[in-house]
Amino acid sequence: MTEQELKAKAAEFVAIKSEADKFKKQAEDLNNNLKRAMELLNADEVQLDDGARVVYSVTKKETLNEERLLKILKEVAPETNCIKTKEYVDMDILESEVYRGQLSADAMLALDQCRVVKEIPTLTIRKAKKGK
Repeated sequence: MTEQELKAKAAEFVAIKSEADKFKKQAEDLNNNLKRAMELLNADEVQLDDGARVVYSVTKKETLNEERLLKILKEVAPETNCIKTKEYVDMDILESEVYRGQLSADAMLALDQCRVVKEIPTLTIRKAKKGK
């Protein structure tokens, strides 16, 4: 690919991305407004003239309040084996110990083995400033 072709692709990307972002924002706003309206009107479907339909449904997603669950299980089922202790690294304390030099040089070298670097390719659009 030549530099000229690269510039043409970049310009095409900027134009299409700008339009896509505009449409995405409009679609999100319309989606939220439509959901609110269908809920207020108690409508679960809208049939369009072209045969398309918009269907409104509510899905329930359940989660457990783990803190409350632990407390209740400890009270009503103390014999259970489902409560476990999980070890984890408190990153704030580790950062403090590293900053204060409380870890040995060997420990610091060993910690370097735990580092995971993930490269994330990103395209950023920066509009030209007006007047240039």
